[in-house]
Amino acid sequence: MFRGLLRGKHGLLGLVALLLFASTFLVIHAHSASAAACTAPSTDYGNVTGLSVTLPATTTYRVWTRMAAPDTTNNTYLLEIDGANCYTVGGSTVPTYTNGTSTYFVNNTTNWISKTSSGTQIDVSLTAGAHTLKLIGNAAGVVVDRVILTQDTTCIPTGTGDNCANPPDTTPPVVSITSPANNASISTVTSVTANATDDVAVSKVEFYVDGVLKATDTTGPSYTYSLDPSTLSVGSHTLTAKAYDAANNNSSGSITFTVPDTTPPTISAISAGSITQNTATVSWTTNEASDTQVEYGTTISYGSATTLNASMVTSHSASISGLSASTTYHYRVKSKDAAGNLATSADGTFTTLAPAPDTTKPTVSITAPLNNATITTTTTVTATASDNVGVVGVQFLLDGSNLGSEDLSSPYSTSWNPIGVTNGTHVLAAVARDAAGNAQTTSITVTVSNPTYLPEDINQDGHVDLLDFSLLAAKFGQTGAGLGRADINGDNAVNLLDFSRLASKYGT
Repeated sequence: MFRGLLRGKHGLLGLVALLLFASTFLVIHAHSASAAACTAPSTDYGNVTGLSVTLPATTTYRVWTRMAAPDTTNNTYLLEIDGANCYTVGGSTVPTYTNGTSTYFVNNTTNWISKTSSGTQIDVSLTAGAHTLKLIGNAAGVVVDRVILTQDTTCIPTGTGDNCANPPDTTPPVVSITSPANNASISTVTSVTANATDDVAVSKVEFYVDGVLKATDTTGPSYTYSLDPSTLSVGSHTLTAKAYDAANNNSSGSITFTVPDTTPPTISAISAGSITQNTATVSWTTNEASDTQVEYGTTISYGSATTLNASMVTSHSASISGLSASTTYHYRVKSKDAAGNLATSADGTFTTLAPAPDTTKPTVSITAPLNNATITTTTTVTATASDNVGVVGVQFLLDGSNLGSEDLSSPYSTSWNPIGVTNGTHVLAAVARDAAGNAQTTSITVTVSNPTYLPEDINQDGHVDLLDFSLLAAKFGQTGAGLGRADINGDNAVNLLDFSRLASKYGT
């Protein structure tokens, strides 16, 4: 459209004349001057003459002028139609501007004036066809940039006045969202694009999400809006583009989109409880339903994990077993929501309890010889023993005195040579001991029945002679089991003591 400013000797008159008809806006161009029915003011403030316009129908037209005034005194101009009708347009209703400004029409609604200075509505009956308008400056600094004639006398112009087209515009724009696609998944800031067209012109496109206005774009033909999914809830949403024309006709186009869940659960209230020597229970909560797992180990590299619990809940617990007593364990928890977002907690620690004091005695029983057995020769004494923790050793006793050394490994046994023990009844016992010092004793009664031969009569032929010396010499220096009667004094060794005893009885 043509926009121009005409400067007079004493002021500023800006003039653009515009006619509305058949839904089309026509610029009224200036031609040569013609006779005027208006009386020119004594001071030349500028004028535009010979503005010709063709009207589509014979009817009443309302004349509107978009104008601004420097003050409340200089606020009118003269409008002459067909050289016969003169109107003093403006008056106290004309908005004023600050001297020196380059923007006169800040408020595009109140700048439209359709009355004379006396308050009379400018409604003119005109025939179809060509007509001539003339604009004459009537005061210093008055600015006029648009004049429109409209058949719709109820219409109040806004903006450039396109909303008052002739005949009234009843056709809504056509609008569609071209990006993103319908049913798109949007997880990052996305540019929404809509295309809108109209038989006259699209004035704006509004963007709505779930019925809430988010943005308005007035620059086409491609209209945009930056959609930030972080401001929306997870799930399905409706995106709508609503296009308007100057007559406020509008139409909408919508798509559906989904905001996916990309946020891991929030883990809180982590604790390890119910701690024993070898078990513990780890519990925590999440802000959304998720599965359950605990990683644990004696170092921060963990190494073990509980079985994944896929029950989707917000209160979690996992039991850990097979731990060592008096040991510090590292652990961390993991939770994954239904969308597959995994959250992992920071490292935590707990220490298992020390073992409880061992107060349980071992069990022990003598397996050989049998209770009330008669012992006539060297005998292997055996016992079985067990304990809730472990048996350290078994000590055999004869009549309360140690019978050999404590046996520290199973099977528990010792060799007993009854030679030197008085014939008769004796108590044979076994004492089992564990590492905590708990001990248990069992005993049996046995009868020792040594032969009537002298102990020095090793071969028991009734004589202490060279044969006995020979048998002793064969075993001399040996210890432990298998000594037989060569161990005359029964100290589990064949030595000089045995030799001395045999020598003392030699020849008897």
